[in-house]
Amino acid sequence: MSISGKQARSRFAVLRFRAAITPAEVLARLMILGFVLFVTVLPGCRSTGPRPVQMARPEAVRSDIRADTLSVVAFAPYDGDADGFKETYLVEAFLANSAVSPQALAIDGTFEFSLLDADDRVLYTWRIEAHDARRALATRNTVTMYRFLLTLPRPQHGQPEPKPERLFSRFTSTAGGAPVQSLIGLPLFGFP
Repeated sequence: MSISGKQARSRFAVLRFRAAITPAEVLARLMILGFVLFVTVLPGCRSTGPRPVQMARPEAVRSDIRADTLSVVAFAPYDGDADGFKETYLVEAFLANSAVSPQALAIDGTFEFSLLDADDRVLYTWRIEAHDARRALATRNTVTMYRFLLTLPRPQHGQPEPKPERLFSRFTSTAGGAPVQSLIGLPLFGFP
């Protein structure tokens, strides 16, 4: 197969054009391409983890008032130690005193949480003293809350796994007064 002079010249021109690009120009073009990819692809990347919760300041805790409302949110249990038993509950508690503020407040006191079965029998109870509750203070979007990880002990060998259906919560203010209570159903599926 023979190549005509015109084809040979055009092939030579392409080769000559390719040969005219210096290694510095190749590097510059690659850097520009990399920068364009970086700028266009990076904004689409996101972390799928939970949003960080900012910790409230300890001086924000009020010990001079009592709570008149307790609201609790409990998330479905998850297997915190990877042993096949879903034992860890994330619980968020919100306290309020309607005479002081319509918003949730950090009020000093003791929490008590009890898991109940379908017959309202207590399966397990956690008591969180005021000094430990202060460490669980958090804020999210300017809302003050307490975040607790409650871990249910694994049942003894031969005992059936507990089947909690509700969470009873009680908060007693250090300022005194009657405790406030909450009773909620528990979610059975999902992750916090």
